[in-house]
Amino acid sequence: MKRKYSKITAYIVMLVMIIAGISIHTGIVSAKESAKLSLSKTSATIAAGDSTTLKAKDQNGKAAAVKWTSSNTYIAKVSAKGVVTALKKGSVTITATGTIQGKEYKAVCTVKVYSPVKVSGITMKKAQELVIGDKIWADEVVLPNNAANKTLKFASSNKKVASVSDIGEITAVAPGTATITAAATDGSNKSAKMKVTVLTNLTLTGKDVIDGKITVSDQLYGDVSIDNSVGKAQIDFNKLRIAGTLKLANNAGYALNLNDCAIKNVSVKDMPKQPQTMLSYGLSLADEINIPVIKVTGTTMISIIITETSVKIIQGDKSQVQEIKLDSKDTGNISLSLEGYKGAITVSAASNAKVDINMKACEITNLSAQGTTGQSLSLNDVGTTEAEKSTVGTFGVTGQLAAVVNVTATNLTIDAASSGASITCNKPVTTINNAGQGSNIIVTSTVGNIISAGNNATVHVADSGTVGTVLSQGNGSTITGDGTVTSVKVEGNNNSVDVPGATVEVGDNAGGTVVDGKGVESGGTHEIPQTGNSSSGGSSGGSSGGNSGSKTVKETVYASNAKSGKATVTVEGVTITINDLANLFKFEVEPVNFDFPYPKGNYIIVVKAVNGEGYNPIQIKNKDGSAATSVYYIKVDTDAGTVTVKGNTTTKIIVRIGGTKIEPTKVYE
Repeated sequence: MKRKYSKITAYIVMLVMIIAGISIHTGIVSAKESAKLSLSKTSATIAAGDSTTLKAKDQNGKAAAVKWTSSNTYIAKVSAKGVVTALKKGSVTITATGTIQGKEYKAVCTVKVYSPVKVSGITMKKAQELVIGDKIWADEVVLPNNAANKTLKFASSNKKVASVSDIGEITAVAPGTATITAAATDGSNKSAKMKVTVLTNLTLTGKDVIDGKITVSDQLYGDVSIDNSVGKAQIDFNKLRIAGTLKLANNAGYALNLNDCAIKNVSVKDMPKQPQTMLSYGLSLADEINIPVIKVTGTTMISIIITETSVKIIQGDKSQVQEIKLDSKDTGNISLSLEGYKGAITVSAASNAKVDINMKACEITNLSAQGTTGQSLSLNDVGTTEAEKSTVGTFGVTGQLAAVVNVTATNLTIDAASSGASITCNKPVTTINNAGQGSNIIVTSTVGNIISAGNNATVHVADSGTVGTVLSQGNGSTITGDGTVTSVKVEGNNNSVDVPGATVEVGDNAGGTVVDGKGVESGGTHEIPQTGNSSSGGSSGGSSGGNSGSKTVKETVYASNAKSGKATVTVEGVTITINDLANLFKFEVEPVNFDFPYPKGNYIIVVKAVNGEGYNPIQIKNKDGSAATSVYYIKVDTDAGTVTVKGNTTTKIIVRIGGTKIEPTKVYE
């Protein structure tokens, strides 16, 4: 019996093993065996309407051939290539089924579908008025910020008037009106529209002049041009709007009155000119007659006036002109005449150009000048009454500009990019800041403070000039003159100060300082004594006119190994008397020039008056009346050049250098 049950048990075990073997080959896959098929993603979250791609691989990482199915094709469907397309909000399982080495495997990916945020609105610029050739951006904004698809499609209702690119750049093509549309591409059907008007241009010529006048009122234009063929016409613009540029030709002599106008830009173009006889103040007679006169009256508003040539601008109290820019390539004489102007000025002119800015009742907030070699700029206050006086807020200098300031200014700055700038201040300036190299500052009026950080600067205070304080921070600078300077503080090295009556404070780290012709130590305070300005002396040699022709000139010339002090020169007819004899004196009358072909260094120059027919001698005397030596020291700072000796027009001067006679190149008789 037991043997019978043992056989039955063996059969049952064998049957179970057979059934189990069959199950392995017919699709019941363990967790360990399912790893032989994997997907590129096991989960994904996508918006309805979007899609994602799944890829199946075997245990070796190679692509596996599988069949794709979705647990809910209403939420997401899957293609034969594994592309899952989301249809609506919900969750779905994507299954990949494949056979590997005769066995069937499955792998799944859980996909969550959410509803995307659609475009709720689009905004663009408001209606635009453009000038032919203008290019602007639509400046579109898609709302809300988290919209799933912000791509827009742009279109123009009239491409012949205004075109638009795929990215929203609008170009004005021709006069007319067009509508620019920006439409959403996410199926929201949202869009925005912008009206674009391309304005008509206007050109005025001599044909438009009627009885010597042209009048244009209540119009809107893109660009307006005035040709010089209008001649000397009176042109009146009333309530005119110019969205582009008012282009003015020079050499016509017309008068332009802008009353209650709104203008973006004004451009004054230079026209070819024939050589003309020049007037004493720089303009030719033809130029003075023919330069355009612009009157800005009423509530007229102008962003900027750009002129390449001479122009006269008269501004009314209620009008606004934000900036005037002189941008000329002309190397000749340019005059900018301003009356009542309140705004900024920028000057950029060609090399060797001479620019005059004449102001009457002007308030210049900022004047910026870019100087080049040989360029000169003169700022002139031409007002004759107190109400007509002009002022400049800040005058900024860059480059090698030579400027004469004949207008009251608050600040004058020479920037660090400047080299060799020369500024003469003939009207009061509150503060001068110099950062340039080799700047030359001449003061003939009143300056509150001078701060000089640039190297090799020269500050010359003329007899009529007054300066409160000078702070010299640069190296190799000189403060000189016969004017009044209250105090000088030296912080740089190798500075020289020689101004009568000045208090000089030498910084602790300032080396090589020379005060009143003498070297001084660092860290001290020095008082330069005052010197008398009066002169005395006789006459000689048949002079005529006596004291009635007297002229007093004071000048200091620095010279190595020379006595310290000053020379006061008085010209009385043909007699020159020197008091407090010091360095080389220069007679401030007609100059005599002669070549000096020697290297720079220290020289003894012998100046001698020669008697002869038709000539009178120079009488040189000391303060006590005794005869003075005619040997003077001079330091020559250039390798070669011209030395100037000045003498009376009836005097012949012979100059000897190192015992070698050099005749002047010019003799005044």
